Amino acid sequence: MNILKIKRALAELVWTGALLFAAASVFLRPGAAAGGVLRGLSVCYETVIPALFPFLVLSRLLLESRAASALGLLLRPYTRLLGLHSPKAPAAMLCGVLGGFAGGAKAVDVLYRTGELTAAEAALLLVCTIGSGPGFVVSSVGALMLGSAGAGWLLLGAQLGASLVCGLAAALFVRLRKRGSMAGRFRAAVACAAQTGKGMPAGRCSVTQKTQPDAVPSQTGFVPAVRDSVNAIVMLCGYVTLFSFFAAIAVPTGADASVRFWATLPLEVTSACRAACETASAWRTQLCCAALSVMGASVFLQVRALLAPRIPLLPLLLSRLLHLPLSLLLFGLLAKLFPMALSAGAQWDASPLLAVRMPPDVMLILFAMAALACGALPVPRYLRRR
Repeated sequence: MNILKIKRALAELVWTGALLFAAASVFLRPGAAAGGVLRGLSVCYETVIPALFPFLVLSRLLLESRAASALGLLLRPYTRLLGLHSPKAPAAMLCGVLGGFAGGAKAVDVLYRTGELTAAEAALLLVCTIGSGPGFVVSSVGALMLGSAGAGWLLLGAQLGASLVCGLAAALFVRLRKRGSMAGRFRAAVACAAQTGKGMPAGRCSVTQKTQPDAVPSQTGFVPAVRDSVNAIVMLCGYVTLFSFFAAIAVPTGADASVRFWATLPLEVTSACRAACETASAWRTQLCCAALSVMGASVFLQVRALLAPRIPLLPLLLSRLLHLPLSLLLFGLLAKLFPMALSAGAQWDASPLLAVRMPPDVMLILFAMAALACGALPVPRYLRRR
């Protein structure tokens, strides 16, 4: 008990020191702090809002429709191996593969709130669903940062392959744990029967389990989908801007690219990948692979904010310990199989993934008008479900 109190005190001390350092950096390094905030805002109006907002709305509407069962048919055998029998689970996984961690987390949350998945099943699905999407990995990291879209496709394949293996490993662990708990309940039932035979009342030794409903009532339809997506995008932009500020003040002024990589690796994936690409090392692509696997605290906190409170995030966190070496191993194998993909001239299929950028002022005005309009509109009766 004393050790637990010491750990909590140390954690609180470290957290307080980090907050004081961040607050002091605003006054001691105002240029770096302001630059980090501006970079975060630019990422929001150039990438996050144009790419994610329509996807979040459409993915939720698809998951609420009857067509969700037909989506992701190729992934249905895999979800069955995980022990997930919901016909919409493959569609949620497909949303994560195509839309990245935000699309995957929101899709899993929708299935949980509609009763398609329990909290434990949602946590298991997150292990193989959360990751960076092809738009970021291939276009941003591969084509723009590394100068090779082929390298981006290899990174994407390594990340997806490692996620699939981690999902199977997590499902196996859950099954072994269930067998152990079933054996424990069986032994308890046998002991209870023996005690009952000795004259003890059965009510005192009966094995009971407290069950709580996993489904959380939520509104469905077009207007709730847009309103919830607006709230999610605003929250995501807040995290992106905040951790861009943290990444800016965490790096000393004039630091080497390798120092910036290790300083931003636990914080934010985009800054870590950018620093990895600026290093003079021949392991730039491997460093980007490691950053994509670790993801950083910003991604984990965004996923936590998108999910219902009862969905645990610990399985996803622990799976990254296996995901990191697996992704590096798979990337090495893919690089040996497709060596030409790592060349600087391998720009195939990069243009379809590049985001079309609107002027920042126009984008912000349109998004604000859409948010105000969706928040003011009532939910029509024909869009409500009884």
